Amino acid sequence: MNVSGTRKIDGLTSLRFFAAALVVFGHGMKTFGISIHVFDLRNAVSFFFVLSGFVLVHSYGSINARKDFWTFLSARISRLWPAYAFTGFIAILALAPINTAYDFLRAVVNLLMLQSLVPSSWFYFSFNGVAWSVSAEMIFYLAFPFALLLLRRSFWYLLGVAALVVVANVSVAAMADMSVSEGVPVSAWGLLYISPLCRVAEFFIGMAAYPLATGCVGALKKLDTRRATMLEAAVLAAMVVGMVFTTWLARSVLWTSHPHLALWVLVTGPTFIFAASLVVFFAERGLVSRVLGFRPLVYLGEISFSLYLLHQLVLRIMLAYFGPWLKTNLMTAYAVYWVLSIAGAALIFELIERPFRSPLRRFLNRRVFGGLSARAA
Repeated sequence: MNVSGTRKIDGLTSLRFFAAALVVFGHGMKTFGISIHVFDLRNAVSFFFVLSGFVLVHSYGSINARKDFWTFLSARISRLWPAYAFTGFIAILALAPINTAYDFLRAVVNLLMLQSLVPSSWFYFSFNGVAWSVSAEMIFYLAFPFALLLLRRSFWYLLGVAALVVVANVSVAAMADMSVSEGVPVSAWGLLYISPLCRVAEFFIGMAAYPLATGCVGALKKLDTRRATMLEAAVLAAMVVGMVFTTWLARSVLWTSHPHLALWVLVTGPTFIFAASLVVFFAERGLVSRVLGFRPLVYLGEISFSLYLLHQLVLRIMLAYFGPWLKTNLMTAYAVYWVLSIAGAALIFELIERPFRSPLRRFLNRRVFGGLSARAA
């Protein structure tokens, strides 16, 4: 399995940073007195899931689902686990002495990246709270080779499975009359927002968008720069409008009559618009793509995974150890929050995430998955 020749799409890498920045902004709103109600910033996670499905087909779309499965899995684990484990260690070192939410069972579940499968906030928000989405991604990776088989037949098959996944999960939540309150440890949030058994639908939609992108790229490449730029600007505007609309639809229309459907709409947002934006930016034809290809923005996109994992820990540490200062110096503290998050993410990327990727991959291929790969071949 060789993906070294795969074209790198700098614009999509940069967009990862802006999605991560929305999450950083969203988690800081309550602490720093910022209030935005027109759209739900959790939609950024939905964008990550759609983008993940799209990029994986771009990078691994030609793999043999049977022979290459374990090699693929080792590549994905080595991509995620170093920064994931390191930020988990930071959580234990800095926050465990002042928090009772750290015990052996939850530590094991987090270490194995399985917390998103446990329908309780005591588990999926334990240690590094945002890491639940990384746990969900790992489950997506297990499904990827098999979803790829469906995609090779037709993207409609995969979209059909995605629709069935959503209908099944929303129906289960409604029939079980699961609470839609975020303050309840076991609730519909654990199924419709956290669980990969539901969120895999967005991943499948991202996968299904890739053959559309390759089919449209020729026509998009023929557009002149002005028209291509207008199209790129239009899909960015559509993403914002879509987030505003789905938030309004969920909170003002659906919540009283169909609360479980409303919850799903609220957190996933305009998933299909996210997918459409990837189709457009895949062509890299307009001026927006050129701006997104600016090296500093691409680098911010490269460190966005570490930024996502680190930022909430920075905020929690600031509140735990410097709470009184923070509350009396909000503007300065807010700047410190961003600077520490981005600078810390760069350090984790340079010292942990990137250096440990290849050694871990070699170890997994030789010592853990080697025998399984040989039997599959």
